[in-house]
Amino acid sequence: MEEKEEYYTTNNVAGIIKAISVFGLIVGIIISIMCSPYLEIYTIVVIVASIILAIFIYAVGELIGIMHDIRTNTEHIRDKFESEKK
Repeated sequence: MEEKEEYYTTNNVAGIIKAISVFGLIVGIIISIMCSPYLEIYTIVVIVASIILAIFIYAVGELIGIMHDIRTNTEHIRDKFESEKK
């Protein structure tokens, strides 16, 4: 029996971008809550804006991760076909 080769790797850039989006969401919500007594109307706007921005930044990180997975899988399939040719 052949042993299955592990070829999965993680992308650090994607993880860092996702962490930045979560950090930005938390900071945006905390700052808007701290300023809520002074800017009552803008508090909800800032919270919604920070949520939307965090979603888009997280999506970019996820897109980078997916593209990295596609590249890794393609390289693995190519290597498999090249080894079968020989």
